[in-house]
Amino acid sequence: MTKKKTTIDDLAIMVKHGFDHITSTMADKNSINKRFDRLEGDMTQVKGDLSNLKGEVLHLNAVTTTIQRDVAEIRKQFVRRDEFDDLFGRVSYLERKLGIKSGK
Repeated sequence: MTKKKTTIDDLAIMVKHGFDHITSTMADKNSINKRFDRLEGDMTQVKGDLSNLKGEVLHLNAVTTTIQRDVAEIRKQFVRRDEFDDLFGRVSYLERKLGIKSGK
């Protein structure tokens, strides 16, 4: 097998083919500008979505705060089970001592 000697012309053709390939795959200025315009539009949409999401989170925070306040108010109206059982036992004892029949 003999080696073929590469000439300057062969080298120039190889370099030209390489540059032609690179140039054909490179984006031109207009396509880059279009991509940036699309990206800018997408970013504007994301900013809008985030703004809406922030508003919804603030609303949910306000609703949660109201619910917590309402639950705290409801808790004030209830008697704990152990207090109720203690009171029930004392009333039952008094009813027995006084001879009162329970409504139960």
